[in-house]
Formats: sequence, C-alpha cells, structure tokens
Amino acid sequence: MDVPEEDIFVASAIALDARNRPFIGNRVYQLKGSPRFQRYKNLFYHFKLDLGTSAAATWYKDAQHEDYNHPAKLSGKVLNFCRRMMLRQDVVWRNVVITVPASFQHAQRRDVVEAARYARIEHEGNLMADEPNAALVGYLNECPMAVRQSLVHSTTPTTWLVIDFGGGTCDLSLLEIRYDVQQGLLVRNLAISRYQDVGGQDLDRLLVEMFLLDQVQLPQDELQRQLVLERLGALVEKLKIQLSRTLASAGPDEEWDRLLPPLLDQPEVLAGAALPNGQQIDIKVTAQQLKEATARLFAHQRVVLQSIDKTLTTIPAMVADILEKADRRKSQVTHVLLVGGSVQNPWFVQEVRKMFGRSHVILPVHPDQLVGGGRAAANGCAT
Repeated sequence: MDVPEEDIFVASAIALDARNRPFIGNRVYQLKGSPRFQRYKNLFYHFKLDLGTSAAATWYKDAQHEDYNHPAKLSGKVLNFCRRMMLRQDVVWRNVVITVPASFQHAQRRDVVEAARYARIEHEGNLMADEPNAALVGYLNECPMAVRQSLVHSTTPTTWLVIDFGGGTCDLSLLEIRYDVQQGLLVRNLAISRYQDVGGQDLDRLLVEMFLLDQVQLPQDELQRQLVLERLGALVEKLKIQLSRTLASAGPDEEWDRLLPPLLDQPEVLAGAALPNGQQIDIKVTAQQLKEATARLFAHQRVVLQSIDKTLTTIPAMVADILEKADRRKSQVTHVLLVGGSVQNPWFVQEVRKMFGRSHVILPVHPDQLVGGGRAAANGCAT
C-alpha cells in the first residue's frame, strides 16, 4: 500500500496504520473483514451513507484518531487526496463541482460543504450537482448523433428515468427533456427519489445469505461474526464482478434464452479463501445464483436481511414512489438510463427491461463514468 495508485476511480475507503498514517483507495477497500482492521476505528468505508446522520457521532466515536471521527472529515480526506494527486502540489482547488445523490437532504449537503472545506476546496455559487442529473448530461454529451437528432426533432418532450445504482445507494431521478430552437436541449427535474440505503453491497449480502452461510461457521463473538460477514461480502463482490463480465461477454441479453443455458451453472470460484476466524472455504457463485439474488431486489415486498439489521426497499417500490411524486405513469417514461457501477450486472439490466417493456432502456458503455463526465456542465443545464 506504500505505492500511490493512479486511477480514474478512487474508492472512498481509508485505513489507518499504527502510527495513524492514512492509506486511501481501491486496495484499502479489500481490507474489509481483515482481523487487523476494525470498521469505524481504523478502517472506514461507505461513509458517504453516514453524512448528515445523527448516528454518525455514535458510530465514529472510537476512531483511532480524532481527525477521522466524523464522515465529513473522512470525505474531506478523500477529496484532499484527489486534490493533491491531481494538482501535484498543495494549493487551493477552485471551480470544482462535487456530485451527490439527488436525494441528499439539507444536513447531508451541509456535511459535503464541510468536507470540501477540510479539503481546501473553495467555491462560488453551486458546489454540488445531483448525480443522476450529471449522468444524464454526461450521456447527452457522449451519446450517438442519431440519439441527439431524435431528441432535437421530437415535437413533444421526452421523459427520462435515471436509475443510479451504485455500491451503497440507489438514486432515481425523473427528468423531462425538450428542445428549444434558441436555447437547445433543456432538462427539467420532475421528481427525485427518497434517500435509499440500498446498493451493490446489499446484493453481495444477499448472495452470502442465500448461498454461502450454510458453509460457514459463524463465531459467537459479535465483532468476530461481523468481520467474517464483511470478509465474505468483499470476496463475493469480486466474484460478482467477474461473473457479470462473463455474462456481458456472452452476447446481448435479448438472446440470453439461447446463449446462457450452458453458462448458468458454471461458477466463478475463489478457492481456499481465508476468513478472519481461521476457516478456509471455496467460495462459488453461479450465474443462476446471481440471477436469483438480483431478482430479490425487484420483488414487490421489502427484503429483510438476516446477517445485519436492515430492510431493503426494492427497485419497483422506488420506481412507483417517484412516479407518484411526479404524477406520471410508467407508460409515460420514454427512456430509462442506467448509471453506476452496479448496473453492470446484466441480470439487473434484464429486470429493468422487464419493468419498462415500452421504454428505451439504455446501458451506456461506461455507466460508472457518466456522473464524472457530466458534472462540469450539470449546473448550467437544468432549468
């Protein structure tokens, strides 16, 4: 971990060594479940979910150093790391736009401003852009010319649902696009979803609960038990990503009925995985298992997780809620844009297509990069 990593993605994960030196980035995220690291003490991840919450003071009170005892401080550390790596010197960063979930409330946005202050980011006017809106702008900037032309020549406004399904949150935004001869394409917010703590990590937990727990001896000690579960989740996430890539390379999902049967029971395997309690197991995840776990996220009833105290609001419930807020019907949604790293699971795409049979469902080539591509222009695009 001593060699700085350079990547277009930087995982919001921080680990502290015994001398309170911070290590930040993608490799740190893989320390989940390591016996040497304890979450909220010397290992921090998914802290974006804790911004603006009253529980944060309780969860982070045992942090190894006071500079890491609040999610705003941790977010500031990550932003500061990005600032120093990009500028190659310790100077103030200006003209920065930070993207946040559209459903972030006042307290959460206040903590984002505080994080920017910790990171020596100065701003005038709007510092934040909503992630789904930024993603739509990014897509419109990069989409094929034929798509833009169809929007320009459309005589009626089009209604777009952006589903931003990331590692820890699912954010929905319903927007209207219309063309004006003098002003060009105009984007108007119709509704945003309520804040939902559900994402790719919850799919990892479902895979663990549904298919792995019967192979594992969970410790009685609560801390050790959580370490084992966190480690299993991190390992399963690797297999899920590998499996998603295998499925995506098989061909378009419209032809899966013909292409996939031979692949359904062929697992991705991680042999001899070591768990914090000393147990070693072979972890396997098949395409069929990923399909069944993903389908749980699209059930019409809430999903209750057994390994942690958490109930998941499913995608159909979120969609129904945002359509009701905008006084729209599902049949009025002309386009569905899929955004975020976790939509690269092809079963997720297929489930969305089932929901929106009459809509044009779009999975961009790089759905996890659209937010970054559109953030610079997002503030000036919405009307």
